[in-house]
Amino acid sequence: MQRRHQSLLLVTPPFVRPTSPPLGIASLKAFLKQEIPAVQVRCLDLNLEYYHLALKWLEAGTIKLKLYDWDHEKTVRMLKKAFDFLRSVRPDDENIKEYHRKATIFLSFENIFNAFVSEMAIRSLAGAPIPSGISAFLERLMMPVVNCREDLVGCSVLFDLQMPMALLMAKRIKEKTNKQFVVGGARFGVDPSFERLFLEPVVKKIKGKEYIQHTGDFLDGIIPGEGEMALLALIKNFSPESYAEIPNLVYRKGEKIFHNEPAVLNDLDMLPPPDFSDFPLGEYICAETVLPLLTARGCPWGKCTFCTHHHSYKRYRQRSIQKVVEDIKYLSGQFNARLFNFFDEMIPPGRFKKMAEEILRSNIHICYSAYGKPVKSFDRKTLKLLSKSGCSLMLWGVESASQRVLALMKKGTEVEEMEKVLNHALEAGICNLLFIMFGFPGETEQEFFQTFSFLERNRRAVQALSKGTFRLMEGSEIAREPDRFDIEKVIVLNSPPFKSRILAYEPRKGLSPFRVEQLFQSNLNRLESLGITPRFGAYREHLLVYACNKRKNGLG
Repeated sequence: MQRRHQSLLLVTPPFVRPTSPPLGIASLKAFLKQEIPAVQVRCLDLNLEYYHLALKWLEAGTIKLKLYDWDHEKTVRMLKKAFDFLRSVRPDDENIKEYHRKATIFLSFENIFNAFVSEMAIRSLAGAPIPSGISAFLERLMMPVVNCREDLVGCSVLFDLQMPMALLMAKRIKEKTNKQFVVGGARFGVDPSFERLFLEPVVKKIKGKEYIQHTGDFLDGIIPGEGEMALLALIKNFSPESYAEIPNLVYRKGEKIFHNEPAVLNDLDMLPPPDFSDFPLGEYICAETVLPLLTARGCPWGKCTFCTHHHSYKRYRQRSIQKVVEDIKYLSGQFNARLFNFFDEMIPPGRFKKMAEEILRSNIHICYSAYGKPVKSFDRKTLKLLSKSGCSLMLWGVESASQRVLALMKKGTEVEEMEKVLNHALEAGICNLLFIMFGFPGETEQEFFQTFSFLERNRRAVQALSKGTFRLMEGSEIAREPDRFDIEKVIVLNSPPFKSRILAYEPRKGLSPFRVEQLFQSNLNRLESLGITPRFGAYREHLLVYACNKRKNGLG
C-alpha cells in the first residue's frame, strides 16, 4: 500500500508591512505542487490576518489602543479612516498631503501596537501571564494554524520581529498536537548563530519573578536559506528518524545539533512561477495589487563589507530572461496584476537591458520596481529603455556620498557617477528611492554631512529615502575582521535567542556610535524634508503605485 505524503501549511507570521503578498511561501507552494501534484499544500498570510483582526477587535473595544493625545474611540475612528484610505486611494500629487497624514497614523499604529503585541507574545512564550483580552486575541489569531488540518507546518521568517509569533505558534501546536513544525526563510540565512534557538532559553523577568522556556522543545527543525529541497524531502518522510536525510535541515537530537548539507538548485529555470492563489489579493493595504518576483538568487556583487544579505543563498544564479518574461506574462494574466516588485538583491545593468528588451518584444504592459547599484553602465540610454519597458521605480544602494567611505564599504560606486545615474533616471521618468547609511566605522563628521549635501544637491532626483545608522551585523566582513576597519573593540550584548546577536563596537577614530545617533536624530527633520513623503520609505508598494500613476504614457 502506498503511503500518502504529508500535507503542508506554509505560514508567514506577523509583523511585516501588509502591502503585498509574501513571495517565499508562494514560491515554495508552486515548486512542491510541481514536484508532487497530488500533495496538499496551502499558504496562509497570517501577517495580513493580524492587521484585519486587530482592527476588528479594536473596533469592538475588546482590546484598547490610544495614539497621540486621542482616546480609544477617536484612535479607532482615525485608524479605520487610514486603513480605508490606504487600501483604496492611489497616492498622487493632488492627495499626497492626505496620504502622508493617513500613512503616518498607520505607521504609528504599526510601531506602537505591533511592539505591544510582540511583547505580549514573548511573555506568553516564556509562560508569563498576560491580560486576558490580549491573550484571547493571540489565541484567535493563531487558531487557523494551531487547528489546521495539515500534518506539517512551515513558517517563513524574514525578520527578527516575526520570531516571537512564529515560536508562540510552535509552542501552541506542540501543546495540542504532534504535528511537525519547522521554521525557515531569509532571517536564518543571514544569522550565523540561529542554533541558539535550540540551545538558549527565552527568559522573562516580571515583577521579580523569572519565567523560562526552551524554544528547542517545540521546534522540529530549522531550514536556513533555500527551502525547496528540504520541504520536498520532509513531505516525503514522516518520521524524525529520517531527519539525517533531509538536505539543509538543522535539528537537535539529544544535546547535539546537526547541520545537514544543503542541496542547491542550480537551474532556476526548473522552478515554476510563484502561486499567489491562496492570498486575498484585494485585502492588502495598498490601492492596487503589487506582486513580488525574483529573477535571480543571491547578489552578483556580494562584496559589501557591512552586508549579510548575500549569505541567504550559497551563490548567485539567474533565471533565464525568457523564463522571467514568461512568469510576468503568466502572473499578470492569472492575477490581473500590472504592478511588480523585482526583489533581486540587485539587477546588473547588462541583464536589466536584456530583460527590458524582452518585455518590450513581448508587448507586456506592466509597471515595476527593482533594486540596482548606481554605476556608470546605467547611462541615459539604458535608463530610457528601462522606463519604456515599464520600470517606474529604482531602489538604489547609495549608502554614502564620501568616496573614502564607499571604498571602505567596497560598494564599487563613484559619487560623481551616482549623481549622474539618479538624474538620468529622473529624466527617463523613473522615481528614485535611495538607501542611505550614516555612521560607517571611521566616518568623520565632515563625511557624515557630505551625504547630506549630496542629497540636498540632488533633491529633485530623490523621491524617497530609506535611511538609518550603521549596525554591526554578525557574519559581515566588518564583524569578522574589525581591525581592518579601525574598530578597537567588539562587544556582544545579551539578546534573547529569537533575536540576532547585537554587536556593539568602539572605533579607534571617526564618530562614535553614540555621536552618530545624536547627529542622525538632530538632523532627522532635514532628512525627512527630502522626497515626496518620508512614508514612501516605509511603504514602498505605495511609492510604486505613485510612480506608475506619474508615467506619462500610462497603462490602461
